[in-house]
Amino acid sequence: MSGERRRVVVTGLGVVTPIGDTVDSFWRALVAGTSGVRPVGRFAPDGLGVHLTAEVRGFDPLEHADGRTVRASDPAAILLLASARQALAQAGLPGDADPRAIGVIAGVDVAHASISRAALLMR
Repeated sequence: MSGERRRVVVTGLGVVTPIGDTVDSFWRALVAGTSGVRPVGRFAPDGLGVHLTAEVRGFDPLEHADGRTVRASDPAAILLLASARQALAQAGLPGDADPRAIGVIAGVDVAHASISRAALLMR
């Protein structure tokens, strides 16, 4: 590395969380101190000793990928896809933009999906 400094510009944001599924709704909830923790809703948590979760509710994966992709993918991957598409749309990038000129930084909590599956398998 030559020590040359390169500029990075953030041109778009995207988010899908338990407190908001757009940047605006997420920011409003965050500033208001809204908690995304609620009773488990995706499955009956009987016998697990845990009854609270921070699930993303009201999210339709079929709005972001076809049925085959949804079935073959971890739910966290579809959440990531949805938030990345938001960021690209906010950036105003054309659909044929050079993917080598675009970077996406993402944070995803993938443990929840694995824990949910493990809980269902333990029954």
